[in-house]
Amino acid sequence: MIHPFKVFCFLSYLFLLFSCKEEKKKIEVSDFSNYNTVEIPMLEAKMYLPHHYRSATLKEFQEHLLAEFGDQLSPRQKREILKDERESNSSQFFIDTIETANNIEIYKIPYTPFNRRDASYFLGGVVESLKRETWLSKDEFELLDTKFFAMKRAKIAKVKYRHYNDSGEGFSTRYLITIDDKATFILNVNNITNNDYEHLIKKLMFYK
Repeated sequence: MIHPFKVFCFLSYLFLLFSCKEEKKKIEVSDFSNYNTVEIPMLEAKMYLPHHYRSATLKEFQEHLLAEFGDQLSPRQKREILKDERESNSSQFFIDTIETANNIEIYKIPYTPFNRRDASYFLGGVVESLKRETWLSKDEFELLDTKFFAMKRAKIAKVKYRHYNDSGEGFSTRYLITIDDKATFILNVNNITNNDYEHLIKKLMFYK
């Protein structure tokens, strides 16, 4: 089975290469009337998501990536997508039905205890990965935000960055989430609209 962190690195690179478009104004919201509540069983929580995001299976997510970017992918890159065999009970995927380059994925990784200081290692790993991938692609990235915050049952580290080339730009945000000091997850937000959905992460509704 392909390691989840390799999937994370590859999808970051994929989004970096192929989802760059003109930036749209970031939208801040204070009410959730245009949001759906979705179940995230592995987090033991419910989460608000924009109504135009739909849930997808791993197979649908793979097909979506190939349909969206397939003509720009090498055979090796296509194989990397199809090699992803994450279990359905430890991963969830959401696709934007309006801006189809946008997607959200959540998946479980080996338990990683961390605190505010340890979160810097997560940041360092993401930045080093970006340096390698952008060096290969000749694109650029700009670190926009790093943050650590704690909430009921969860500790969360955030890394947000902008990636760009002559064709345009895109935005990616990675959340490292540890629940009850016993399980760890990655939540990736990839989009062209500069929305990192931090306000939705902070509104996670835990079952207990």
